[in-house]
Amino acid sequence: MGSPAVSALHAPSRAASVTALPRLPGLIGWVPNCDTLHALIREYRDARKIPLNVEHRLMLGMAPDYDHLTVIQKVEVFEHALESTSGALDFPS
Repeated sequence: MGSPAVSALHAPSRAASVTALPRLPGLIGWVPNCDTLHALIREYRDARKIPLNVEHRLMLGMAPDYDHLTVIQKVEVFEHALESTSGALDFPS
């Protein structure tokens, strides 16, 4: 079942294969002739003059020592960044 926001755009979605590798790295099988999610977000934000890394900036502003936080502290910082931005694109209803 697809997202109503994606359905409203008539944007087809397609599953991509992911191959798990030892512990940290992973390998994603890209769908040919498709933009990456990062490219789509960059294009959207550039058009609206929104900094690409606004959430990251907010997180570092709240916790400059982010890399040394516990997992729960990182979640709290991330939630703060989400609460400080709209967190969603303006899709038609």
